[in-house]
Amino acid sequence: MRAVMIIALAVAMAIPSVAAPKTKVIGNWVLMIDDNPFGEGKKTMASRSHGSTIFAVRCISDELSFAVRWAGGDQKFTAGDEFLVKYRADSGPILDAVAHAVDQQMLLLAATQLMVKQLRDAKQVALRFVSAAVAFDEVFDVSGASWALADVVKACPLE
Repeated sequence: MRAVMIIALAVAMAIPSVAAPKTKVIGNWVLMIDDNPFGEGKKTMASRSHGSTIFAVRCISDELSFAVRWAGGDQKFTAGDEFLVKYRADSGPILDAVAHAVDQQMLLLAATQLMVKQLRDAKQVALRFVSAAVAFDEVFDVSGASWALADVVKACPLE
């Protein structure tokens, strides 16, 4: 559990902050709530690690997003790299999205409300990232997401 919190804090460090975030462990998820320095509500994030890879659902400035960070250094990107993404929760429909590299180890994609709704009830989420140079899949165990995402959904309400 300690490793989960340490890895989740690595993702939190990618988001500038003035004060220390409020952190809570919910099952295998780590929830972080922090002040938004631009006064646009809170920054709320629920994250889960899979080995050295972190999957996070974020609400920042009323916008939902997913972040995937490779803490082990397996993936190397250039900031701004674009990826076509296939998203699938359990055996649900395959949804298309676009992700962009934030730095050498983190991809960020806008999360639709449908994606987050499917995620809340899912046991696993599969993501396929495809660029001109590389293609790879990541599968995350997201069991317990309904509890972990409650504060994220409260910060970015679903319709």
